[in-house]
Amino acid sequence: MDLLTTDLEIEGYQYPYLIDPGSVRVIKPGISKGHSVDPVEFTVKGVIGTEIQTSGSRILEFRLGRRFCRHKFIVASVQMDYSSILGPDVVLSYKPYQIW
Repeated sequence: MDLLTTDLEIEGYQYPYLIDPGSVRVIKPGISKGHSVDPVEFTVKGVIGTEIQTSGSRILEFRLGRRFCRHKFIVASVQMDYSSILGPDVVLSYKPYQIW
């Protein structure tokens, strides 16, 4: 199965991200430096059920394709090749379309 990935622009920089239909919105620490981090009141678990260390949550503005978006992300130390994970709720809320 191919992963659905592309780049996400945050504060003028391009970062690779993954769209995961079973995930919450997660971003690695250090990606966005200008925003405060709010505490989170729940535990984030990985695919195999292990608890993932979180630093809190923050609202980020980013560009997805040609659209500018604003959503809350969980800041978490996730071991992955991507800077962030977007759930389908983010992508579908901006009504994207694929050009083949």
